[in-house]
Amino acid sequence: MDCGTVLTGRFRLEELLGSGAAGEVWRARDLKLQRDVAIKLMLGPDAGSVAFRRFRREATLPSGMQHPGIAVVHDADHHQGRLFIVTELLRGQDLGQLLKESPAGLAVARAVDLGIQLAEALAAAHAHGVVHRDLKPANLFVQSGDRLKICDFGLARDTTVTGSITQPGMILGTPSYMSPEQWLGEDASPGMDLYATGCILYEMLTGRLPFDAGTPATWTAMLAILQARHLTEVPVPPRERTPAVPARLSDLALCLLAKKPAGRPPDAAAVAEALRAIRDDLQRAARPAAGPGPRPRRAAAPTAPLACASVAGGHIEVMMLAGTEGYRSRNCWPEAGWAPWREDPGPGGDATAIAAASHNDLAKTIVMVAGGELHARQWWRDEHGRWLTLASWGDLGDTRPFTLHGVSDIALASPAPGHLEVFALDGGRGLWHRWARPRRGQQDARWSLWEPVPVPSGQVSAIAAGTLEEGSQVLVSVVDGAVHGCAWDRKAGWGSWARLAMSRPVVDVACASPAPRALELFALDADGGLHHRPWRPASAGWQPLPGPAGPVAAIAATGYGTRHQILAALTTAGTVHWSDNAHWGTPQARWSGWHSLAD
Repeated sequence: MDCGTVLTGRFRLEELLGSGAAGEVWRARDLKLQRDVAIKLMLGPDAGSVAFRRFRREATLPSGMQHPGIAVVHDADHHQGRLFIVTELLRGQDLGQLLKESPAGLAVARAVDLGIQLAEALAAAHAHGVVHRDLKPANLFVQSGDRLKICDFGLARDTTVTGSITQPGMILGTPSYMSPEQWLGEDASPGMDLYATGCILYEMLTGRLPFDAGTPATWTAMLAILQARHLTEVPVPPRERTPAVPARLSDLALCLLAKKPAGRPPDAAAVAEALRAIRDDLQRAARPAAGPGPRPRRAAAPTAPLACASVAGGHIEVMMLAGTEGYRSRNCWPEAGWAPWREDPGPGGDATAIAAASHNDLAKTIVMVAGGELHARQWWRDEHGRWLTLASWGDLGDTRPFTLHGVSDIALASPAPGHLEVFALDGGRGLWHRWARPRRGQQDARWSLWEPVPVPSGQVSAIAAGTLEEGSQVLVSVVDGAVHGCAWDRKAGWGSWARLAMSRPVVDVACASPAPRALELFALDADGGLHHRPWRPASAGWQPLPGPAGPVAAIAATGYGTRHQILAALTTAGTVHWSDNAHWGTPQARWSGWHSLAD
């Protein structure tokens, strides 16, 4: 196929991403839903071949397994006699590429986190009776924020149905990751995937496979060596190769590599549970000991893949990171309703956070973190209703680049018309802010230098900011899982931090200004629960807020119009949901319930 070919009148091929003996992988454009997708196109047209049947199975098996750790299959069809599969477009790199860049293995905490995600996704597949049978780093894709997805179910076996493409005794899989029972041609079972998980975990921890074949003269000799080693040898414990590996984790990897399935953990859910317990031990060990003086800060995980803004009465815009290189946005105007999702390029680099704010009449600024650095861009709407951009990414009318590095979270606020405040959580150096008064259509706005913002002692993991009234703003932070807030006004400057106590640890926060001199705070707790409270009065406490269907990963909020606000929630499945609260602060105030912004 050639670039520009439109499959079935809907999917336009735009870039060849890779090719092999069985087919090609393309980046394509879904002309109906206006989104980028991945197309896997089979090369051979033989509909009766085993390869064709495996290709078709790859399209059908994942469709019934809705899990954030399993690549989404959107569609499958034929074009000119060739079968193709339409999947979500993943941005990042496969685990094999990541391991090549880390020849000594990954950091232990990172390997454990990726192992947890792999085990949880496997548990979902096994619950549907599906055994992957070809787990290896090349079939595990790592996206922004270290979000892992299992791909390529071409060799998978659905154990809930009778009949099989595989002939009895046939050996299938990738030799370096095959279990002893696979080498012996036994029937598919979940234990095969657990053994492969042990090989992958071992490789992540040490940078080496548990068994290798050296450099034999022929492919047949290599297979013979690998088979003998997988069937008979006990691997060197990971801890002996990498002393930083905890004994408990080393033992788990060896347990997964047991020669008999009965010697391995009972199922993938048990593996995930064991890895979570190890992760908790690592986190406890990493906490600094209590004592006098400030506690050292550690880099926080990205917590801001979602943003909301409003540039006019009744207008709402939701933005979310799309992979690692750009973002998607969808806006709602009273007269037109929700527009389709629009995809826009980012500044380049690995995007991990996004924030947005309106700071003038029909003007907005978007800030993204890409490659650990900040990049900004400004838009405004002219008298004809057209959106115009003031500057390219990173510019914002300022020739001096942002100088912070390792930024993990960002927040924007506009305490006065034309005034824009940017807050950045720098994992290595704390919390900083700078401000400017960019004027529409002019590129001579003067930004202040970065200045530190005092924060409570502890690990700051998330921030949010909002306007309380003209000339006043509030900064909210999550410190060691607890919410703290601090107000600023142009007369008194920054006030003291107040702890806004909640019974559960918090992982994300958001702010919205639904009315003059009003600010609503939202929190996402570690169990996925949503809570809200007004900034004033100080005696007000957190109230629970029903959430959407599915676990919530991040939240964002904005006020719009008069006494209106919206809360957006991004689920772990990658779907944005929104809930609206009209008539804030009056007896008529109520939340609308949750609505999906799925494609």
